[in-house]
Amino acid sequence: MAGRMQAIFEQDWAAQATLAAGGKVKPLRTAEQAADLSQPAALLASPNAYNPDGVGDSEEALPRLMAEAKREVRIQLLDYAPLSFGKPRSYYPMFDNAIRGALARGVKVKLMVSDWNLEKPGVDYLKSLVVLPGMEVRVVAIPRDGTCIPFARVIHSKTMAIDGKIAWVGTSNWSGGYMDKSRNLEVVLRNEAMAQRIAALHDQTWSSPYAAPLDVSRAYQAPDKACRQAG
Repeated sequence: MAGRMQAIFEQDWAAQATLAAGGKVKPLRTAEQAADLSQPAALLASPNAYNPDGVGDSEEALPRLMAEAKREVRIQLLDYAPLSFGKPRSYYPMFDNAIRGALARGVKVKLMVSDWNLEKPGVDYLKSLVVLPGMEVRVVAIPRDGTCIPFARVIHSKTMAIDGKIAWVGTSNWSGGYMDKSRNLEVVLRNEAMAQRIAALHDQTWSSPYAAPLDVSRAYQAPDKACRQAG
């Protein structure tokens, strides 16, 4: 896995040199490459077109892993929205479909996000999940203690634990633009000890005073990420 991470670095390093010289970088792949998720540890990355050999496609692998869930999925993210970046924001349903598919099979899903998700329209998509059987959403707000550091004081982890058996740790938020258009890495571990440690970290914040259940009837005010009011 370390060698594959090094290969990603070298690919990106060379690509930036080519771009800086005014050249174009050709994709390494023209088709989706399914990751071998049966091994004890798998490295995934995005975008798939620029992944070296042996590195799986994050966008392809996440729905497959979610489809394995039988009992419980715990997810912690900075941002969640089935939308792409840019204006207008197009619909990007991959994550949403995976969660709804798990719920339809009777799997319980606990999704924890930062209070940045209280902005519209993202908060409305979260509310549409909360009403589904087996779904819980909690929003984490970190106190600023009278001061504000721009774009800080927020949960930033991107983790998932499936049935206490599979751990997912990565750099991608769950919205369009991460697993399809920008360089991100994910590690999947089929290791019960690690999966249970990820679940325990999730529960530590989930059960803390900073995490509150999302109320579908409440009109939320989004936080001031950039501290414009404080400035």
